Amino acid sequence: MLYHINRLILPLIISNIIHMVVIKKGWLPSLAVPISTPLFGANKTWRGFIVLPILNGFMTAMLSLGDPFASSLLLGAALGFVYMLFELPN
Repeated sequence: MLYHINRLILPLIISNIIHMVVIKKGWLPSLAVPISTPLFGANKTWRGFIVLPILNGFMTAMLSLGDPFASSLLLGAALGFVYMLFELPN
């Protein structure tokens, strides 16, 4: 259970906290373009789809020191992307 928390949940929590800092500070304004205002509103931007998978990939790789870097990076990026997909209608 602790393995799954360290490998899957903790990187998502940390990545989302960092993503909120990116949003609050207004970093990467060129990516703050809404995906589809009529469907998802003005707050769902491309910045989230780019920043969160990258952050989550690196966080997963850093927290999975015993595993191969490339597979941890890809797993984290995929989980970050899927998280953003499920966050869209929210």
